[in-house]
Amino acid sequence: LKRYRNALGDLAHSLKTPIAVLRGLAHDEKLNADFSQQLKNQVTRVNEIVDYQLQRAAAAGKRTLAPPVALRPIVGKITGALGKVYYDANIKFKVSVSPSLKVAVDDGDLTEIMGNLLDNASKYGRGEVAVSARKRRGEVEILIDDNGPGFPQKDRVELLQRGVRADTRREGQGIGLAVTGEIVQAYDGRIKLTRTPNGGGRVQINFPAV
Repeated sequence: LKRYRNALGDLAHSLKTPIAVLRGLAHDEKLNADFSQQLKNQVTRVNEIVDYQLQRAAAAGKRTLAPPVALRPIVGKITGALGKVYYDANIKFKVSVSPSLKVAVDDGDLTEIMGNLLDNASKYGRGEVAVSARKRRGEVEILIDDNGPGFPQKDRVELLQRGVRADTRREGQGIGLAVTGEIVQAYDGRIKLTRTPNGGGRVQINFPAV
């Protein structure tokens, strides 16, 4: 029952970004072919999320046997979508990920992880988001940095719990980081909230190397 309830919350959270894109496109009075295609893509994405979350709600146990997935294409797809969602913010995305770097995480789970973290960085940063990844000491280390105010020191552990948010002034359900943490742990990974050298927010994730 708990897993089922969590999955419903996860589903609602996952649908936020595609729905935001759809809402923005729907307000365009002169919908051309390009906009129409984007609309179809986002509707497809919504359906994929629904299917994925329903399967995830019924699944149990760890998923450490997932085949390796290339990280960079997933990051590129997500940053491309977020660039449209936060068009007015003119966010600059910097990606430093080798095309050959792979992570032993299910494609859907990796998309969920990076989608949540990049969405947060876009929302709470100040126009700059950086993603970097490397192999280090038998692990794959992924860093998602923004140039916002950073995570509050006293709340970093609590922010990985469901319903806790760092900024209550903005719309949100406070489950994105919790969802991310749960998925990361399912693959024997670790997640840490910290700050960049310039004081911005940084999320560090470590997975066992392929």
